Amino acid sequence: MKYQDSRTMTSAGFEPGGDRQTKTAARVCAVLLPAIGSAPGIQEIKAKHGPIGRRARRLLLGLSLAFAGTAALAQGASQQIVQELDALEPDSAASALPLPRPTQPLQIRALAQSSSQRVPPRVIVLPELANAKAAPAPAPGQPLQIGVARALPNAADATVTASLLTWSRSADGSLRAAISVRAPGAKGLRLGLLVEQLPQDARLRVYAPDAAETIEIAAAEVLRTIQTNLNAGDHSADARTYWLPTVEGAEAALEIELPAGVSPARLKVSLPTVSHMVLLPTDTEAVARATGGSSSCNQDVMCTSGNETQMNAVAWMNFTERGMSYMCTGTLLNNTREDRTPYFLSANHCISSQTAASNLQTTWNYRSASCDSNQVSSAKQTLNGGAVLLYNSSRTDTSFMRLNGTPPSNAAFAGWNVNPVTTGTAVFGIHNPQGDLQKYSSGQISQNVTCTTLYPDGSFWCTPSTLGNFYNATFSIGITEGGSSGSALFTSSGRQVIGQLYGGNSACNYRKGDNYYGRFDLAYNAALKTWLSPTTGGGSAYTVTTSAGAGGTISPSGPVSVAPGQTQKFTVTPNAGYYIASIKGCGGTEFTGDSTSTAVRSYTTGVITSNCAVSASFAAIRTTSAYTVTVSAGAGGTISPPGPVSVAPGQTQKFTVTPDSGYYVASIKGCNGRRFLNADGSSFTYVTGAITSNCKVSASFNSYWNYR
Repeated sequence: MKYQDSRTMTSAGFEPGGDRQTKTAARVCAVLLPAIGSAPGIQEIKAKHGPIGRRARRLLLGLSLAFAGTAALAQGASQQIVQELDALEPDSAASALPLPRPTQPLQIRALAQSSSQRVPPRVIVLPELANAKAAPAPAPGQPLQIGVARALPNAADATVTASLLTWSRSADGSLRAAISVRAPGAKGLRLGLLVEQLPQDARLRVYAPDAAETIEIAAAEVLRTIQTNLNAGDHSADARTYWLPTVEGAEAALEIELPAGVSPARLKVSLPTVSHMVLLPTDTEAVARATGGSSSCNQDVMCTSGNETQMNAVAWMNFTERGMSYMCTGTLLNNTREDRTPYFLSANHCISSQTAASNLQTTWNYRSASCDSNQVSSAKQTLNGGAVLLYNSSRTDTSFMRLNGTPPSNAAFAGWNVNPVTTGTAVFGIHNPQGDLQKYSSGQISQNVTCTTLYPDGSFWCTPSTLGNFYNATFSIGITEGGSSGSALFTSSGRQVIGQLYGGNSACNYRKGDNYYGRFDLAYNAALKTWLSPTTGGGSAYTVTTSAGAGGTISPSGPVSVAPGQTQKFTVTPNAGYYIASIKGCGGTEFTGDSTSTAVRSYTTGVITSNCAVSASFAAIRTTSAYTVTVSAGAGGTISPPGPVSVAPGQTQKFTVTPDSGYYVASIKGCNGRRFLNADGSSFTYVTGAITSNCKVSASFNSYWNYR
């Protein structure tokens, strides 16, 4: 299946429905709401039965929302009753009932504010942060870190934070107070507001003291975001932290406004952590270098033609977890209804939790004003408000979200293709390597691979497999780097999304390196069709997922769509040195094998009547307790461990190959392994394939003096 249309978004956004369903619900609510939750009803309940408890308040609010039944009515009814209940007794954010996310406009806005309109803040000054001049290179399979967590002991809890707030009363009776954090040398600051209790009608404003622009956030928006995190199962302090929009520069101020009649005693918040940014898409120093912070062989996207839609669909992402801020690249996707729903694709190793998605900021049109210009496009725009995480999977490194805010008017929705592509297919990518202006890479699909995470730091290795869940793209123009993670891979013919970047080892001095992209077709069949093809994605077929343990493969690798009442046949193949231990699932005849079960075997499911899973497991043929890996290192470097090394059948072995001073690694080979460049830029980690016999790993080194 292909979905070609990639239409440009108009400035129009979603509006509350005015259809017959809304009007009918309004008539029903006009009758029911006075009986269950209007102001007289609540006051009467209190008068007759005493104070309303927390559970009762939630029940009343829930009933009002249930009877309201639509976006417009839910918003009006719930806000009215929340205000009434708050006026009776304060409550915490944790017990607030969230309002449905896409049915309400985002309550974040930018406004102009002069210094005379602001209250003087209490300033917390941090010492200058050492070694924070540039973002460190990320480990393989990790997003690019652009900010570090810094503790604020002076605002560590609600009590000490309250002592910093000096309240000023405005003419309308409202109260305002402000706190400012100053961190010399910071490119920007992002304040983390830990919420214990926040009045529903409060307003938060964040700004740089020397800037006219202020970002205002309604307290209802903060409470709804926190409740979304809690509903997703995260009850940590991070879930209860609202990460305010990033402020450019070395100082960020937070102003809190309480409406008339609301006591500061009802406010219980703190600022225990600030994220100190070392890189932002406003880094004029990086832009002045023309090629920004990325490698010199990257091509400016503005020097290409025919890619305007794809450029406008790509966004620079930043998000914060436990005070550490990261950046990746993401892409806006179209759906078959073409209704401008802002579905957003990136990588699972970037955003894999609702708490991270909730504080996502996206910057659009972050590219040069013209080919190889050192000026940023005037169309650059940042969108706050986070996203709802709809689906994520490490199997294809997919993160799929719906943005809460409306992208800029020139944003485009990329088309996509769910047909598997073949080796040799021409492809290209648009991304923000090292957080730089948009760059362009192009080449072709070299092979399908299966990727396995090796260590907790996210490093991984991939092996060729015709049924692999990742594409390996090799580029003749450009490369990918930290910050490119999550960026879409497009077909050159049709310009449709077929994957998103996991990682790789390409470099300007290693242009034939690998770039691994999770397969979009697999993620689509697993889940994305529910949102991207809402008229065809559900009910017409069931999904059979598959899993194969180490030592063999199952084909097709799934997920596979099967029509109701049909069966599905699979082929199970053990690797050399392995046998099929078991095949089971989806109502098929379960198979249990032994060391003689080394032949390829077919497996047919029963009649498919629901989603189900087929699994195959394999076991090594134990002809020996261990194999020997011998090691050979030529002059000019070392291999560690030096060998020989005993390795259990079916296991892998890791070696570190280090050149001596004045030498570089010329080659590493043997035992079906792959090499990965280490962070020091000269040594390599070499990981063998599964060991099924005695084998040898060798490395050679050349002197720089002999280099040509």
